[in-house]
Amino acid sequence: MPKLRVLHYQTNPGGIGYFRLDVPRMALIKRGDVEMAYITSDDRMSGGLKTVEQFLGYIGAIRPDVIHLPYTTELADIEKLVAARHVYGIPFIVDFDDDMRGITADNAAIKAYYNETSQYTRNLFFLLRMADACTTTKQNLADKFADDVRKAYVVPNCYSPDHWEHDTIFRRKRDDSVNIGFAAGLNRMGDLLQAKEQLVYALERYPEVRCLFVTTSPDWAVPYMSNKSKAAANRCFHARGGPPNIFRSAIIYYNAEIFISPLSDAPFNDYKTSIKAFDAVGGNSAFLCDDMGAYEDVPTSCAVKVKGATEWKHAFDELVPNAEYRAKLAANLKDWAHDTYHVDKHIDKWVNLYQEVVAKGPVSSEKELKQGVKAWQSSSLQDPGPAQSLLQKDSSYSASLSCMAIAGWAS
Repeated sequence: MPKLRVLHYQTNPGGIGYFRLDVPRMALIKRGDVEMAYITSDDRMSGGLKTVEQFLGYIGAIRPDVIHLPYTTELADIEKLVAARHVYGIPFIVDFDDDMRGITADNAAIKAYYNETSQYTRNLFFLLRMADACTTTKQNLADKFADDVRKAYVVPNCYSPDHWEHDTIFRRKRDDSVNIGFAAGLNRMGDLLQAKEQLVYALERYPEVRCLFVTTSPDWAVPYMSNKSKAAANRCFHARGGPPNIFRSAIIYYNAEIFISPLSDAPFNDYKTSIKAFDAVGGNSAFLCDDMGAYEDVPTSCAVKVKGATEWKHAFDELVPNAEYRAKLAANLKDWAHDTYHVDKHIDKWVNLYQEVVAKGPVSSEKELKQGVKAWQSSSLQDPGPAQSLLQKDSSYSASLSCMAIAGWAS
């Protein structure tokens, strides 16, 4: 029996693409019973696969059985995927890992792009409805988007220890200081800002405490970084982020004694997963987090889970002076991540969903395609009217006319 051939089409070179594509792909390659091909984000937009013609030439050469990608809002991507499905009969699967309808105002970095009327949101839901299937991280997210997708498969974010195994020479040598680490993108700034009172409390109460921020750093921390002549005397430090390997390297090097993940009390965060616990494992850190839905699966033996500023302060009072307690939590968290979310324990889920989608075959009937377009047109995100007239009156969508023609949507 020939091996299943899977093409991973990377549209997000950051954390989303890492967890949703890179981690399972590397595990599938190591497993060896699936043939994997990979298109980088650079190649898809500016390299040798920029146009539909180039993409079809590549697809015709390798002939994958299925294509899997993180969600994208680029119409050029949608054109390529629909063209490959039409010409070669290759189904495509789209992954989504956030509640793009529930973004709150404090999440300014994402809210600017995904709001009720933005083209990004329109493109996203267009893609989800055109896909042969979708993958997502949690059942509650699959349930919420049930009317927007043909079928949603739940495959978890997984921990891959292979990606964290760096030589100890790259770790900061621990001393008498107690370092509190936070690592996340700008989309988590709202969560970080709500922890200001608690972190300032720890800095002022314990002279040995320092705060280490990877990628995102709050303005209130600037006075704690002001000693330019003797940087080691500062109380707060900021490392600029980068691709996932650079992000992980910064966490490893900082080697924080305590790793934190504050979360604002917003419904959007109920759909998040416990990936920050994996960062804590990689940093060999005790984990302190808000006791919310994202961390409902993290046992209390592995983390300190709190609610409200007062409990956060009490947690710092427990963790900062007690190295033995921190070490026990860090060890328990590592065991939990390996036992519960090691990618090798879940990789069958990816193989099974690929086999099921391939066995069903691509969406090909005109009826099914038009049903998808009709759902897109009737969405509250759209102006009413036929797809053709929408394209004619909205010049930003003119680039997708060929995509519509290929699929048989436009006459």
